[in-house]
Amino acid sequence: RQQMFDHIQGLSYDFFDEKNTGELMSRVKEDVDNIWMGASFGLFLTVEMILTMGLAVVLMLRIHVGLTLLILPVLPVLAYLTISLNRMNRKVYEEISEQTATMNTTAGEDIAGIRMVKSFAREKHEVEKFLKNNQEYYRLNYKQSQATAKFYPPIEFIMSTLPVVLIVVGGNYVISGQLTIGVLVEFSLYASMAMWPMRITGWIATVMAQAASSADKIEQIFAYQSKIENRQDGIKDIAIKGDVRFDHVSLELDGMTLLKDISFEVKSGKTLAIMGSTGSGKSLITKLLARFYDATGGTILLDGVPLKDYDLFFLRRQFSFVLQNVFLFSESIAENISLGQDHVMDKQELKRYAKAAMADEFISNMEKSYETVIGEKGIGLSGGQKQRISIARAFARKSPVLVLDDSTSALDMETEKNIQQNIAECSNATKIIVAHRISAV
Repeated sequence: RQQMFDHIQGLSYDFFDEKNTGELMSRVKEDVDNIWMGASFGLFLTVEMILTMGLAVVLMLRIHVGLTLLILPVLPVLAYLTISLNRMNRKVYEEISEQTATMNTTAGEDIAGIRMVKSFAREKHEVEKFLKNNQEYYRLNYKQSQATAKFYPPIEFIMSTLPVVLIVVGGNYVISGQLTIGVLVEFSLYASMAMWPMRITGWIATVMAQAASSADKIEQIFAYQSKIENRQDGIKDIAIKGDVRFDHVSLELDGMTLLKDISFEVKSGKTLAIMGSTGSGKSLITKLLARFYDATGGTILLDGVPLKDYDLFFLRRQFSFVLQNVFLFSESIAENISLGQDHVMDKQELKRYAKAAMADEFISNMEKSYETVIGEKGIGLSGGQKQRISIARAFARKSPVLVLDDSTSALDMETEKNIQQNIAECSNATKIIVAHRISAV
Protein backbone atom coordinates (compact mmCIF):
# COMPACT_ATOMS: atom_id res chain seq x y z
CA ARG A 1 0.00 0.00 0.00
CA GLN A 2 2.83 2.35 0.89
CA GLN A 3 4.67 1.57 -2.35
CA MET A 4 1.51 2.19 -4.33
CA PHE A 5 0.83 5.52 -2.61
CA ASP A 6 4.45 6.57 -3.25
CA HIS A 7 4.07 5.61 -6.91
CA ILE A 8 0.81 7.54 -7.30
CA GLN A 9 2.41 10.62 -5.72
CA GLY A 10 5.10 10.52 -8.39
CA LEU A 11 2.78 10.33 -11.40
CA SER A 12 2.19 13.26 -13.72
CA TYR A 13 -0.95 15.36 -14.19
CA ASP A 14 -2.17 13.41 -17.23
CA PHE A 15 -2.65 10.28 -15.10
CA PHE A 16 -5.03 12.14 -12.77
CA ASP A 17 -6.81 13.62 -15.79
CA GLU A 18 -7.80 10.04 -16.71
CA LYS A 19 -8.38 8.46 -13.28
CA ASN A 20 -11.01 9.42 -10.73
CA THR A 21 -10.51 9.55 -6.98
CA GLY A 22 -12.96 6.72 -6.21
CA GLU A 23 -11.10 4.28 -8.46
CA LEU A 24 -7.73 5.10 -6.91
CA MET A 25 -9.18 4.81 -3.40
CA SER A 26 -10.48 1.32 -4.28
CA ARG A 27 -7.05 0.29 -5.51
CA VAL A 28 -5.27 1.63 -2.42
CA LYS A 29 -7.76 0.17 0.08
CA GLU A 30 -9.92 -2.77 -1.09
CA ASP A 31 -7.52 -4.21 -3.67
CA VAL A 32 -4.53 -4.07 -1.35
CA ASP A 33 -6.62 -5.71 1.39
CA ASN A 34 -7.57 -8.49 -1.03
CA ILE A 35 -3.91 -9.16 -1.83
CA TRP A 36 -3.10 -9.15 1.88
CA MET A 37 -5.79 -11.80 2.48
CA GLY A 38 -4.46 -13.91 -0.39
CA ALA A 39 -0.81 -13.57 0.62
CA SER A 40 -1.44 -14.24 4.30
CA PHE A 41 -4.42 -16.51 5.02
CA GLY A 42 -4.78 -17.83 1.48
CA LEU A 43 -1.12 -18.64 0.93
CA PHE A 44 -0.65 -19.95 4.49
CA LEU A 45 -3.62 -22.32 4.21
CA THR A 46 -2.54 -23.44 0.72
CA VAL A 47 0.88 -24.48 2.05
CA GLU A 48 -0.77 -26.18 5.03
CA MET A 49 -3.16 -28.02 2.69
CA ILE A 50 -0.32 -29.36 0.52
CA LEU A 51 1.76 -30.49 3.48
CA THR A 52 -1.20 -32.05 5.30
CA MET A 53 -2.48 -33.85 2.21
CA GLY A 54 1.00 -35.13 1.26
CA LEU A 55 1.72 -36.42 4.75
CA ALA A 56 -1.73 -38.04 5.02
CA VAL A 57 -1.34 -39.88 1.68
CA VAL A 58 2.08 -41.23 2.71
CA LEU A 59 0.69 -42.50 6.03
CA MET A 60 -2.35 -44.09 4.31
CA LEU A 61 -0.13 -45.91 1.81
CA ARG A 62 1.89 -47.35 4.69
CA ILE A 63 -1.27 -48.71 6.33
CA HIS A 64 -3.26 -50.06 3.36
CA VAL A 65 -2.60 -49.52 -0.35
CA GLY A 66 -6.02 -50.76 -1.48
CA LEU A 67 -7.99 -48.29 0.65
CA THR A 68 -5.62 -45.51 -0.37
CA LEU A 69 -6.24 -46.23 -4.08
CA LEU A 70 -9.95 -45.91 -3.32
CA ILE A 71 -9.45 -42.30 -2.19
CA LEU A 72 -6.68 -41.02 -4.49
CA PRO A 73 -8.74 -40.96 -7.76
CA VAL A 74 -11.27 -38.68 -6.07
CA LEU A 75 -8.67 -36.00 -5.22
CA PRO A 76 -8.06 -34.92 -8.87
CA VAL A 77 -11.84 -34.59 -9.33
CA LEU A 78 -12.00 -32.32 -6.31
CA ALA A 79 -9.00 -30.36 -7.63
CA TYR A 80 -10.73 -29.89 -11.01
CA LEU A 81 -13.88 -28.58 -9.38
CA THR A 82 -11.83 -26.20 -7.25
CA ILE A 83 -9.85 -24.87 -10.22
CA SER A 84 -13.07 -24.33 -12.18
CA LEU A 85 -14.53 -22.41 -9.26
CA ASN A 86 -11.36 -20.31 -9.05
CA ARG A 87 -11.46 -19.42 -12.76
CA MET A 88 -15.09 -18.37 -12.67
CA ASN A 89 -14.64 -16.38 -9.48
CA ARG A 90 -11.60 -14.52 -10.80
CA LYS A 91 -13.53 -13.24 -13.81
CA VAL A 92 -16.44 -12.13 -11.63
CA TYR A 93 -14.16 -10.44 -9.10
CA GLU A 94 -12.63 -8.31 -11.86
CA GLU A 95 -16.12 -6.96 -12.53
CA ILE A 96 -16.81 -6.56 -8.80
CA SER A 97 -13.58 -4.59 -8.41
CA GLU A 98 -14.56 -2.20 -11.21
CA GLN A 99 -18.03 -1.75 -9.76
CA THR A 100 -16.58 -1.09 -6.29
CA ALA A 101 -14.54 1.75 -7.80
CA THR A 102 -17.64 3.16 -9.49
CA MET A 103 -19.60 3.03 -6.23
CA ASN A 104 -16.78 4.72 -4.33
CA THR A 105 -16.64 7.48 -6.93
CA THR A 106 -20.40 8.05 -6.83
CA ALA A 107 -20.57 8.06 -3.04
CA GLY A 108 -17.47 10.26 -2.72
CA GLU A 109 -18.76 12.85 -5.15
CA ASP A 110 -22.21 12.96 -3.54
CA ILE A 111 -20.84 13.31 -0.03
CA ALA A 112 -18.24 15.92 -1.03
CA GLY A 113 -20.84 17.83 -3.02
CA ILE A 114 -23.74 17.40 -0.57
CA ARG A 115 -24.25 21.16 -0.31
CA MET A 116 -24.67 21.41 -4.07
CA VAL A 117 -27.02 18.41 -4.08
CA LYS A 118 -29.22 20.02 -1.43
CA SER A 119 -29.07 23.42 -3.15
CA PHE A 120 -30.61 21.92 -6.27
CA ALA A 121 -32.91 19.55 -4.34
CA ARG A 122 -31.31 16.58 -6.10
CA GLU A 123 -31.30 14.15 -3.16
CA LYS A 124 -33.82 11.80 -4.79
CA HIS A 125 -31.92 11.74 -8.07
CA GLU A 126 -28.61 11.00 -6.32
CA VAL A 127 -30.20 8.25 -4.22
CA GLU A 128 -31.56 6.64 -7.39
CA LYS A 129 -28.18 6.92 -9.10
CA PHE A 130 -26.48 5.25 -6.15
CA LEU A 131 -29.22 2.62 -6.04
CA LYS A 132 -28.49 1.64 -9.66
CA ASN A 133 -24.79 1.24 -8.87
CA ASN A 134 -25.61 -0.69 -5.72
CA GLN A 135 -27.99 -2.99 -7.60
CA GLU A 136 -25.26 -3.72 -10.15
CA TYR A 137 -22.88 -4.48 -7.27
CA TYR A 138 -25.54 -6.81 -5.82
CA ARG A 139 -26.00 -8.50 -9.21
CA LEU A 140 -22.27 -9.20 -9.56
CA ASN A 141 -22.03 -10.60 -6.03
CA TYR A 142 -25.09 -12.75 -6.73
CA LYS A 143 -23.32 -13.99 -9.88
CA GLN A 144 -20.31 -14.90 -7.74
CA SER A 145 -22.61 -16.75 -5.33
CA GLN A 146 -24.09 -18.70 -8.23
CA ALA A 147 -20.60 -19.84 -9.23
CA THR A 148 -19.97 -21.00 -5.67
CA ALA A 149 -23.38 -22.72 -5.59
CA LYS A 150 -22.53 -24.55 -8.81
CA PHE A 151 -19.24 -26.06 -7.68
CA TYR A 152 -19.25 -26.11 -3.88
CA PRO A 153 -22.13 -28.62 -3.34
CA PRO A 154 -20.49 -31.33 -5.53
CA ILE A 155 -17.27 -30.85 -3.56
CA GLU A 156 -19.17 -31.22 -0.27
CA PHE A 157 -21.14 -34.21 -1.57
CA ILE A 158 -18.00 -36.11 -2.60
CA MET A 159 -16.31 -35.38 0.68
CA SER A 160 -19.34 -36.44 2.69
CA THR A 161 -19.77 -39.64 0.68
CA LEU A 162 -16.14 -40.77 0.85
CA PRO A 163 -16.13 -41.55 4.62
CA VAL A 164 -19.25 -43.70 4.16
CA VAL A 165 -17.62 -45.65 1.30
CA LEU A 166 -14.45 -45.97 3.34
CA ILE A 167 -16.32 -47.43 6.32
CA VAL A 168 -18.21 -49.91 4.12
CA VAL A 169 -15.11 -51.13 2.25
CA GLY A 170 -12.88 -50.98 5.32
CA GLY A 171 -15.53 -52.80 7.36
CA ASN A 172 -15.34 -55.72 4.95
CA TYR A 173 -11.56 -55.82 5.44
CA VAL A 174 -12.14 -55.91 9.22
CA ILE A 175 -14.71 -58.71 8.90
CA SER A 176 -12.32 -60.73 6.73
CA GLY A 177 -9.54 -60.18 9.28
CA GLN A 178 -7.27 -58.15 6.95
CA LEU A 179 -7.57 -55.07 9.18
CA THR A 180 -8.24 -54.41 12.83
CA ILE A 181 -10.81 -51.86 13.94
CA GLY A 182 -8.03 -49.75 15.45
CA VAL A 183 -6.11 -49.61 12.15
CA LEU A 184 -9.31 -48.74 10.25
CA VAL A 185 -9.97 -45.89 12.67
CA GLU A 186 -6.38 -44.72 12.22
CA PHE A 187 -6.73 -44.90 8.43
CA SER A 188 -10.02 -42.97 8.61
CA LEU A 189 -8.31 -40.18 10.54
CA TYR A 190 -5.58 -39.92 7.92
CA ALA A 191 -8.23 -39.96 5.16
CA SER A 192 -9.98 -37.06 6.90
CA MET A 193 -6.62 -35.26 6.98
CA ALA A 194 -6.27 -35.80 3.22
CA MET A 195 -9.81 -34.60 2.49
CA TRP A 196 -9.90 -31.72 4.99
CA PRO A 197 -8.08 -29.35 2.63
CA MET A 198 -10.83 -29.86 0.09
CA ARG A 199 -13.37 -28.48 2.55
CA ILE A 200 -11.68 -25.10 2.55
CA THR A 201 -10.63 -25.05 -1.09
CA GLY A 202 -13.79 -23.15 -2.02
CA TRP A 203 -13.00 -20.37 0.44
CA ILE A 204 -9.32 -20.34 -0.53
CA ALA A 205 -10.25 -20.30 -4.22
CA THR A 206 -12.46 -17.27 -3.60
CA VAL A 207 -9.77 -15.44 -1.62
CA MET A 208 -7.07 -16.21 -4.18
CA ALA A 209 -9.36 -15.19 -7.05
CA GLN A 210 -9.97 -11.85 -5.33
CA ALA A 211 -6.25 -11.42 -4.76
CA ALA A 212 -5.36 -12.26 -8.37
CA SER A 213 -7.98 -9.89 -9.74
CA SER A 214 -6.83 -7.09 -7.42
CA ALA A 215 -3.20 -7.75 -8.33
CA ASP A 216 -4.06 -7.21 -12.00
CA LYS A 217 -5.71 -3.87 -11.18
CA ILE A 218 -2.80 -2.71 -9.03
CA GLU A 219 -0.27 -3.85 -11.63
CA GLN A 220 -1.95 -1.51 -14.11
CA ILE A 221 -1.30 1.39 -11.74
CA PHE A 222 2.35 0.41 -11.24
CA ALA A 223 2.78 -0.08 -15.00
CA TYR A 224 1.80 3.55 -15.59
CA GLN A 225 4.92 5.69 -15.63
CA SER A 226 5.06 9.45 -15.32
CA LYS A 227 5.41 11.23 -18.66
CA ILE A 228 7.43 13.92 -16.92
CA GLU A 229 10.99 12.62 -16.79
CA ASN A 230 13.39 13.91 -14.14
CA ARG A 231 17.06 14.11 -15.06
CA GLN A 232 19.23 12.29 -12.54
CA ASP A 233 21.96 14.89 -13.05
CA GLY A 234 19.51 17.82 -13.14
CA ILE A 235 20.62 21.23 -11.91
CA LYS A 236 19.82 21.95 -8.27
CA ASP A 237 21.04 23.82 -5.21
CA ILE A 238 21.73 27.04 -7.11
CA ALA A 239 20.33 30.54 -6.60
CA ILE A 240 17.41 31.29 -8.94
CA LYS A 241 16.65 34.90 -9.87
CA GLY A 242 13.32 34.25 -11.58
CA ASP A 243 13.77 35.23 -15.24
CA VAL A 244 11.05 33.40 -17.22
CA ARG A 245 11.02 33.02 -20.99
CA PHE A 246 8.66 31.19 -23.35
CA ASP A 247 10.18 30.65 -26.79
CA HIS A 248 7.58 29.64 -29.42
CA VAL A 249 5.91 27.22 -27.01
CA SER A 250 3.08 24.90 -28.09
CA LEU A 251 1.11 22.22 -26.26
CA GLU A 252 -0.91 19.31 -27.60
CA LEU A 253 -2.89 16.92 -25.39
CA ASP A 254 -4.88 13.95 -26.70
CA GLY A 255 -4.46 15.18 -30.25
CA MET A 256 -5.81 18.66 -29.51
CA THR A 257 -3.73 21.83 -29.92
CA LEU A 258 -4.27 23.83 -26.73
CA LEU A 259 -1.43 26.35 -27.01
CA LYS A 260 0.35 27.43 -30.17
CA ASP A 261 3.49 29.51 -30.67
CA ILE A 262 3.47 31.34 -27.32
CA SER A 263 6.44 33.65 -26.72
CA PHE A 264 7.11 36.15 -23.91
CA GLU A 265 9.79 37.08 -21.42
CA VAL A 266 9.51 38.27 -17.82
CA LYS A 267 12.60 39.58 -16.06
CA SER A 268 13.22 38.90 -12.39
CA GLY A 269 11.03 41.05 -10.12
CA LYS A 270 8.74 42.13 -12.97
CA THR A 271 5.06 41.32 -13.47
CA LEU A 272 3.27 39.64 -16.35
CA ALA A 273 -0.53 39.73 -16.63
CA ILE A 274 -2.29 37.08 -18.71
CA MET A 275 -5.88 37.70 -19.74
CA GLY A 276 -8.17 35.95 -22.17
CA SER A 277 -11.50 34.28 -22.63
CA THR A 278 -12.53 31.18 -20.68
CA GLY A 279 -10.78 28.07 -22.02
CA SER A 280 -8.16 30.00 -23.97
CA GLY A 281 -5.29 28.28 -22.14
CA LYS A 282 -4.27 30.86 -19.54
CA SER A 283 -3.93 28.34 -16.70
CA LEU A 284 -2.11 25.89 -18.97
CA ILE A 285 0.71 28.41 -19.38
CA THR A 286 1.28 28.41 -15.62
CA LYS A 287 1.13 24.59 -15.48
CA LEU A 288 3.89 24.38 -18.07
CA LEU A 289 6.10 26.53 -15.85
CA ALA A 290 6.38 23.87 -13.13
CA ARG A 291 6.35 21.00 -15.65
CA PHE A 292 2.96 19.67 -14.64
CA TYR A 293 2.86 19.12 -18.41
CA ASP A 294 5.77 19.28 -20.84
CA ALA A 295 5.51 21.55 -23.86
CA THR A 296 5.27 19.62 -27.13
CA GLY A 297 6.91 22.45 -29.06
CA GLY A 298 9.33 25.29 -28.31
CA THR A 299 11.34 25.86 -25.15
CA ILE A 300 10.63 27.26 -21.69
CA LEU A 301 13.60 28.73 -19.83
CA LEU A 302 14.15 29.74 -16.22
CA ASP A 303 17.17 32.01 -15.79
CA GLY A 304 18.17 31.12 -19.34
CA VAL A 305 18.20 27.35 -18.67
CA PRO A 306 15.60 24.97 -20.21
CA LEU A 307 13.24 23.59 -17.57
CA LYS A 308 14.14 19.98 -18.42
CA ASP A 309 17.75 20.62 -17.36
CA TYR A 310 16.67 21.24 -13.76
CA ASP A 311 16.01 18.64 -11.12
CA LEU A 312 12.20 18.39 -11.13
CA PHE A 313 11.70 18.81 -7.38
CA PHE A 314 14.19 21.67 -7.21
CA LEU A 315 12.39 23.34 -10.12
CA ARG A 316 8.96 23.15 -8.49
CA ARG A 317 10.30 24.67 -5.28
CA GLN A 318 11.04 27.84 -7.28
CA PHE A 319 7.32 28.55 -7.75
CA SER A 320 4.60 29.63 -5.35
CA PHE A 321 1.17 28.85 -6.76
CA VAL A 322 -2.25 30.21 -5.91
CA LEU A 323 -4.37 27.88 -8.00
CA GLN A 324 -7.74 28.67 -9.53
CA ASN A 325 -9.44 25.93 -7.51
CA VAL A 326 -8.28 26.47 -3.94
CA PHE A 327 -7.53 23.28 -2.03
CA LEU A 328 -7.07 23.32 1.73
CA PHE A 329 -6.23 20.25 3.81
CA SER A 330 -8.25 19.12 6.82
CA GLU A 331 -5.61 20.48 9.16
CA SER A 332 -5.07 23.67 11.14
CA ILE A 333 -4.85 27.03 9.39
CA ALA A 334 -1.22 27.25 10.59
CA GLU A 335 -0.39 23.92 8.90
CA ASN A 336 -2.11 25.00 5.68
CA ILE A 337 -0.18 28.28 5.51
CA SER A 338 3.08 26.44 6.31
CA LEU A 339 2.49 23.86 3.54
CA GLY A 340 5.53 24.97 1.54
CA GLN A 341 7.85 24.84 4.57
CA ASP A 342 9.55 21.91 6.28
CA HIS A 343 8.01 22.96 9.59
CA VAL A 344 5.00 24.79 10.98
CA MET A 345 5.99 28.45 11.25
CA ASP A 346 5.78 30.37 14.51
CA LYS A 347 2.82 32.66 15.11
CA GLN A 348 4.75 35.83 14.32
CA GLU A 349 5.67 34.54 10.86
CA LEU A 350 2.15 33.27 10.25
CA LYS A 351 0.69 36.65 11.15
CA ARG A 352 3.07 38.48 8.81
CA TYR A 353 2.05 36.45 5.78
CA ALA A 354 -1.62 36.35 6.76
CA LYS A 355 -1.66 40.15 7.09
CA ALA A 356 -0.13 40.48 3.62
CA ALA A 357 -2.99 38.30 2.32
CA MET A 358 -5.59 40.28 4.36
CA ALA A 359 -6.43 37.08 6.26
CA ASP A 360 -5.13 37.82 9.77
CA GLU A 361 -8.28 39.63 10.94
CA PHE A 362 -10.79 36.83 10.28
CA ILE A 363 -8.32 34.15 11.43
CA SER A 364 -7.67 35.94 14.74
CA ASN A 365 -11.43 36.21 15.35
CA MET A 366 -11.79 32.43 15.23
CA GLU A 367 -12.02 30.60 18.56
CA LYS A 368 -8.66 28.86 18.16
CA SER A 369 -7.12 31.43 15.84
CA TYR A 370 -4.36 29.86 13.72
CA GLU A 371 -4.83 26.49 15.41
CA THR A 372 -8.38 26.21 14.07
CA VAL A 373 -8.79 22.95 12.17
CA ILE A 374 -10.71 23.62 9.00
CA GLY A 375 -13.11 21.15 7.39
CA GLU A 376 -12.51 19.00 4.34
CA LYS A 377 -11.38 21.17 1.40
CA GLY A 378 -11.96 24.25 3.56
CA ILE A 379 -15.65 23.63 4.22
CA GLY A 380 -16.89 26.18 6.72
CA LEU A 381 -14.87 29.00 5.14
CA SER A 382 -16.16 31.39 2.50
CA GLY A 383 -14.62 31.43 -0.98
CA GLY A 384 -12.82 34.68 -0.19
CA GLN A 385 -11.41 33.32 3.09
CA LYS A 386 -10.07 30.23 1.34
CA GLN A 387 -8.46 32.37 -1.35
CA ARG A 388 -6.76 34.59 1.25
CA ILE A 389 -5.35 31.58 3.14
CA SER A 390 -4.08 30.24 -0.18
CA ILE A 391 -2.40 33.59 -0.96
CA ALA A 392 -0.81 33.64 2.52
CA ARG A 393 0.49 30.13 1.81
CA ALA A 394 2.08 31.34 -1.44
CA PHE A 395 3.68 34.36 0.30
CA ALA A 396 5.10 32.05 3.00
CA ARG A 397 6.76 29.88 0.35
CA LYS A 398 9.05 32.84 -0.58
CA SER A 399 9.83 31.42 -4.01
CA PRO A 400 11.49 33.42 -6.82
CA VAL A 401 8.34 33.17 -9.00
CA LEU A 402 4.83 33.89 -7.71
CA VAL A 403 1.96 32.57 -9.85
CA LEU A 404 -1.57 33.77 -9.12
CA ASP A 405 -4.23 32.03 -11.19
CA ASP A 406 -7.53 33.92 -10.83
CA SER A 407 -6.66 34.19 -7.14
CA THR A 408 -8.84 37.16 -6.17
CA SER A 409 -12.08 36.33 -7.99
CA ALA A 410 -14.00 35.86 -4.70
CA LEU A 411 -12.72 39.03 -3.03
CA ASP A 412 -14.31 42.45 -2.77
CA MET A 413 -12.65 45.34 -4.60
CA GLU A 414 -11.06 46.91 -1.52
CA THR A 415 -9.52 43.66 -0.25
CA GLU A 416 -8.32 42.87 -3.76
CA LYS A 417 -6.64 46.28 -4.03
CA ASN A 418 -4.86 45.89 -0.69
CA ILE A 419 -3.57 42.43 -1.64
CA GLN A 420 -2.39 43.78 -5.02
CA GLN A 421 -0.35 46.43 -3.23
CA ASN A 422 1.26 43.77 -1.05
CA ILE A 423 1.99 41.64 -4.12
CA ALA A 424 3.61 44.64 -5.81
CA GLU A 425 5.89 45.06 -2.79
CA CYS A 426 7.36 41.58 -3.45
CA SER A 427 10.04 43.26 -5.53
CA ASN A 428 12.35 40.24 -5.53
CA ALA A 429 9.75 37.85 -6.96
CA THR A 430 8.70 37.49 -10.57
CA LYS A 431 4.90 37.71 -10.66
CA ILE A 432 2.64 36.03 -13.21
CA ILE A 433 -1.01 36.95 -12.76
CA VAL A 434 -3.83 35.17 -14.60
CA ALA A 435 -7.25 36.83 -14.37
CA HIS A 436 -10.56 37.54 -16.08
CA ARG A 437 -11.15 40.99 -14.58
CA ILE A 438 -9.05 43.98 -15.63
CA SER A 439 -9.10 45.16 -12.01
CA ALA A 440 -7.17 42.05 -10.96
CA VAL A 441 -4.18 43.02 -13.11
